[in-house]
Amino acid sequence: MFKRVSIFLLVVGLSFIYTQLSSADIVLLKTGMTLEGKIIEKTDDYVKIKTRSGIGTFKLDKVRGVVTDEEVPSATFPADIYRQRLNKIGENDAQAHYELGIFCLQNGLPDEAREEFNKAKEIDSEYEGRVKKQLVEVDKLKAEILYNCGIFFCKYGQPKRGIAYLEELIKTYPENDLVEKAEDLLAGVREENPLPQPLTLEEIKLKFKQGKLPIPIAKEDQENIVEFINKMPEDKKLYYCKRYLDIGEEYAAKIPLKESLDEKNKAHTTALYCYRIASKIALKEKDLKSQALNKMRSLSDELSQSVTHESIIKGKLPIPIPGKEMRY
Repeated sequence: MFKRVSIFLLVVGLSFIYTQLSSADIVLLKTGMTLEGKIIEKTDDYVKIKTRSGIGTFKLDKVRGVVTDEEVPSATFPADIYRQRLNKIGENDAQAHYELGIFCLQNGLPDEAREEFNKAKEIDSEYEGRVKKQLVEVDKLKAEILYNCGIFFCKYGQPKRGIAYLEELIKTYPENDLVEKAEDLLAGVREENPLPQPLTLEEIKLKFKQGKLPIPIAKEDQENIVEFINKMPEDKKLYYCKRYLDIGEEYAAKIPLKESLDEKNKAHTTALYCYRIASKIALKEKDLKSQALNKMRSLSDELSQSVTHESIIKGKLPIPIPGKEMRY
């Protein structure tokens, strides 16, 4: 549905990096994106870098610069510079806060920009008019980030996340020029990725009656299954708690074996739902509930390597798909 080049053009406004770098090479793309890892090959035509997400090969005409770990300066990136400048500003210096807000706005840090502009206005009411104009620009930048995040997640196999960002854009900034595009995009994504329909209570009852374990496919399934199991005797509740723990482990084990990001997400979601069901079954024995909660936390930790909103905002876009090499 989307062309790769569109992603690069649209993520220009996504800001830059904020991270403490150690033993890492960096490839800075002209789009504003950054890849951190180990450079394994560099020629006159391209550079190849290995990151946590995989191996990416980039033509040099699309690369702004290549920095090795020995060359990384202490404050290269806007977020670092912002914090350094903030520490040097006097508490009642309205002009300094206003200028710092301008810096943040120009460097893709909308939340920080809003904070600095509001500080300037609070210190000196004479800044109210200027701040009002700048906050309009902050809203535009924030809306663009939401739109870009929506496109990115929809493109790379996480339509639910993409839909959430697009819906937030439409709800928060209804007058923004990107809303119409977001609505068109939402319609297409929803058509291609219809939300799974939850099981009815009758379907859940029938599966249990047939000796089958209802596998949760929608969020609502968790509550319905738990409600049904909690009406059972203690021994049955104990049995099904163990069963859902086992099923959760089976799906969790499938995650690294799945090739596409969409399949990985589905396996992760099902495992999480099963663990959550096990954690909510009303048992006198608390050990199994603790096991389920620990497995949920462990699953979340494993997922931390996948794309997050924070990683996009801070410019750390792991563009290479896990296990595959991508060329741009």
